[in-house]
Order: sequence, then structure tokens, then C-alpha cells
Amino acid sequence: MKKGIASIIFLFGCLQLTAQWSLETTFTQYKEGKPVLNGRRSLFDSQDKYDSKNRLVEKIYLGTVTKGAKAMFEYNDKDQKVKETHFDSTGKVRTSKVFTYNSNGKVETVLFEWTDKSGDKRTGTEAYFYDDKNDLIHKTYTTSKGGLESEWFFENKKENGHKIVTTRHISKGKEQKPVVVEYNEKDLVIKEGSLNYE
Repeated sequence: MKKGIASIIFLFGCLQLTAQWSLETTFTQYKEGKPVLNGRRSLFDSQDKYDSKNRLVEKIYLGTVTKGAKAMFEYNDKDQKVKETHFDSTGKVRTSKVFTYNSNGKVETVLFEWTDKSGDKRTGTEAYFYDDKNDLIHKTYTTSKGGLESEWFFENKKENGHKIVTTRHISKGKEQKPVVVEYNEKDLVIKEGSLNYE
């Protein structure tokens, strides 16, 4: 199961970072041999439900890759997400995440739980560390089976009024190519690696 989760995370990363990949499929519906509807549907389309505070509480997947799966979200009285549960198309829980926060309202830990192929329960924990400016500087990922598996180190700096974050990722002792992300004055991503955003 851990390999499956890693593959999904890698796939999402590739889809987000690779401009030529498309998350949409084009479809045409026909009636009596004539096209009546043209449109696009994302491979990961979803129907989202919100509560009275406009918080996402349920996501039902409609796309061709994830059809029938859903996710449920729970919040505390500070509107912080405290639990996320993912179900497959049969209604079986696949993964759950529990979030804790520090006194500044930043995520401190995320506890993952899933069942592997042999039926054993597995857990993983992400731990987040911040500097005195409340900027993320370090993140770790450990599992109940493999111990420390990944670490991320974040270098935060400002140039021309823009925040620039360089991320170094070390996975199982091997360092990956650093990723540089630049933000505008509104803290929105404008550049990620070789990709530019408007």
C-alpha cells in the first residue's frame, strides 16, 4: 500500500509540475446519431459539498480515474481541518489523516493510517518545523515500518519583494533535485521550477 500511496503522490506531482500533461478528457454525447453536447471532463472531477461555514466537508469523485471514491473532512472550532478520511468506490476506508496545529495555527503533525496488502495497519507521520518568523524550514516523514523515510529542508528568502522558497528533498538517503518556488505580494505562486503562473 505504501508503494501505491507513493505512486499516487508521484503521479500528482508529475501532473502538477508537467505543463504538457492534461487532466482533462474531451467528450461528446450523441442523440439519434447527432452530437448534442460537447465538453471536457477532468480525470479527477469531483462533486464538492460545503457546510454552513463554507468549509469543504465531502468530496465525491466523478472522474474516470477515481469514480466512486470519496473523501470526508472534519474541522475544529478554529476552522482548522483536523481529520480527512478517504474511501474507495466500495465504501472501504483507504487512508485517514489526523492534523495537529501549533500555537501559531500552523500544521505541526499529520498522522497517516492505512492498511497494507497483507491487511496490517500502517502509520506514517509528517512533522513540520518553523523558524521564529513562522516560516516552514524542515519537514520529516516517518513510518511505523521504515522509520525516517524522507526529509525536506526549506530555505526562505525575499527578492524584489517576492518570497522565494527553495526545497531540498532527501528520500531514503538520496537527495532529489531542489525545487524553487516564487510567490507574489499576495502569497500566490507565480513560478515553480521552469513553470510560470499568471
